[in-house]
Amino acid sequence: MPARTTKLLSPHEIDTAADIIRTGGLVAFPTETVYGLGANALDAAAARSIFTAKKRPSFDPLIVHLATLHDVSRVAADIPEKALKAFEAFWPGPFTAILPKKECVPDVVTAGLPTVGVRIPRNELAHTLIERSGCVVAAPSANLFSHTSPTTAAAVEQMLSGRIDAIVEGGACHVGVESTIVSFCEDPPVVYRAGGVSIEEVEACIGPVRTAPSKGDEKKAPGRSLRHYAPQTPLYLNAQQSDFPQGASLGLLAFGPEGNRHGYEVVQNLSCTGNLTEAARNLYAFMRSFDEYDLSAILVETIPFTGLGRAINDRLLRASEDGFKKEAFPQGS
Repeated sequence: MPARTTKLLSPHEIDTAADIIRTGGLVAFPTETVYGLGANALDAAAARSIFTAKKRPSFDPLIVHLATLHDVSRVAADIPEKALKAFEAFWPGPFTAILPKKECVPDVVTAGLPTVGVRIPRNELAHTLIERSGCVVAAPSANLFSHTSPTTAAAVEQMLSGRIDAIVEGGACHVGVESTIVSFCEDPPVVYRAGGVSIEEVEACIGPVRTAPSKGDEKKAPGRSLRHYAPQTPLYLNAQQSDFPQGASLGLLAFGPEGNRHGYEVVQNLSCTGNLTEAARNLYAFMRSFDEYDLSAILVETIPFTGLGRAINDRLLRASEDGFKKEAFPQGS
């Protein structure tokens, strides 16, 4: 793709960012989850350029970000009652609803599906950008496809400088993992991605839901590819130090106050107190930080599979070398 000059914009230059989106350009901006890469969702050429910039496969649909609840009707053909209950409870916030789409939504945005994912972000800069652009904004994470999602402007710049038009500096994202995705086109509703709203919270609001298996339905919603969110350093969920050659340089992604952490070159603790909210906030930044060292691998301590732990474990599963096949880690010698 032809190189672009990427502007680094302060929060005070949000009108410049809005103009870029309005005129068909690409802008990375902060949300409460991760930084998103935004374009006018109703401009097929602009949306297509997201895929080019990210090296994203065309089968992976985009989420459309809105400024107000009224904007849902701009892109969705129907809004079920359960979806309205969820909007009242979780918007603005890290919750995406999959709904039947209107014909005005280009197929490139939905990967040819008859549905569209929508959410209202809980971030003042994101809200102002969308509102002032006058657009509904398609915005996946602002990274190269399958790489670790960015939670700072610096991480976006490292991956996408020269590939997009602007990056809005907005500090670190405070949720740290992507939105929960729930399809309301099925009964009961189906959770296709665990995220910043826990499944327990969703069920308390709208009743029972079905959770899609980790494998399969890769094209139904974003973030379901078997290889995703990965740092450059190989990450293993099921390996032990003894599985690697003696002298291998290993990192440990730790969780909680205790554990055998001797013999690691680098240890990053997601939360010393075992707080899942803190762990989610730190996840991608800590995963990315291991790439600053010349490590053979990253090992991971067990993280509870409850609340935000579901989202954390999903990201680690897809980022790992061995999550879907336990025999994949290197054998000791």
